[in-house]
Amino acid sequence: MLRLQDSTEAVELLDAREEHPLSRLLLDKSIDLDEGMVLVQGDQISQGADCVRKLALFSTPSNPFNRVNSWIFQSATASRLLYPVMRCGRNAVLMLFGRKKLSQRR
Repeated sequence: MLRLQDSTEAVELLDAREEHPLSRLLLDKSIDLDEGMVLVQGDQISQGADCVRKLALFSTPSNPFNRVNSWIFQSATASRLLYPVMRCGRNAVLMLFGRKKLSQRR
């Protein structure tokens, strides 16, 4: 996140579990926040693998992890293939911590 903030304009990380006008806007546009990360740039909304790919394009390759991450996720194909694995891991961690899906909380 810090490297991303260094390389581009203001970036704000939001927790969709907390009330925020942007979360409401995305829900009003029928964006399922349980399906993955969302990047909002002006009027453009990217979700899931496309979001990860765009974030990789913004980040700076300042250390070995960031270089590998950037190299892998700059590819739309790699992002499409790896994002479901990442989302599965995230869902498993949320389940282990007893967190409900956002759609189950409303």
